[in-house]
Amino acid sequence: MILNTLLRLFKSLDFLVEPSINYIVACYLGQRRTPVPHDPANFISAQLDWLDKNRPGIERVSIVINARNGDDVRTASGIVKEFMPFYTDIKVYGRPNAGYSYVAWSETISNSIEAKDDFSHFVLVEDDYIPGRNDFLEILESRLVDSVGYVCQKVYEAVPGGFPRHTALPHGMLRADAARAVYDTFGTVFGLDPTQHYVAADTNQRHWMDLLQELGYTFTDTSDVSDTIFCDLDGSMIDIDSGIGDPTFRPIELSDIIGLTRGKR
Repeated sequence: MILNTLLRLFKSLDFLVEPSINYIVACYLGQRRTPVPHDPANFISAQLDWLDKNRPGIERVSIVINARNGDDVRTASGIVKEFMPFYTDIKVYGRPNAGYSYVAWSETISNSIEAKDDFSHFVLVEDDYIPGRNDFLEILESRLVDSVGYVCQKVYEAVPGGFPRHTALPHGMLRADAARAVYDTFGTVFGLDPTQHYVAADTNQRHWMDLLQELGYTFTDTSDVSDTIFCDLDGSMIDIDSGIGDPTFRPIELSDIIGLTRGKR
């Protein structure tokens, strides 16, 4: 009883502690189901360009490459060098091209936990999305209260006979204490299908929150205060929560690529 009271007290004082954030970008340098009219490596440049210009208060940027070959990792490393020393703690990780973004995020978080990094939060984003507002960190962190372990852009509720309640647009923020609790219990952060087949993407989207929920954590979204914009398979931009507020994350557009001055491919 006393221990639980103390834990709740310490948690209530979290706002006094500056968050330490690992911003993890899951990347793929090949073409996608919806082809992009430029080298996909430009997405990495656009990520670093936004972070450099806006300086949101991130301690580490982790560029995780679902690599087709060693050239992909060398390409990403070359882009990162062009943005030094603006962010001195940018790490590039290469991994097999399997499991999609979900496994890339999970492995990177697991490696960080094993290295005993002292991050308070992990931001998870795919390479073709960037923050849509300067206060995105504050909005995300404000939702991580009580039992909420993860906050994303958009949650879809369960459909009878279909998808369970899941993160329809997954980019968001994970509490590091929740990640460590899951890792200590299960030896992984997200229990996922690590294969390359498209079925893995569907399975992982449905179930990557399962282990968090098994430990009593929940997940939520920011759709009540920010628009939810995503790029459809035909390349069009769809805003499903229009007029609420600037999105926490938004798709990278061609104008973002054209405006790049460094790292452009």
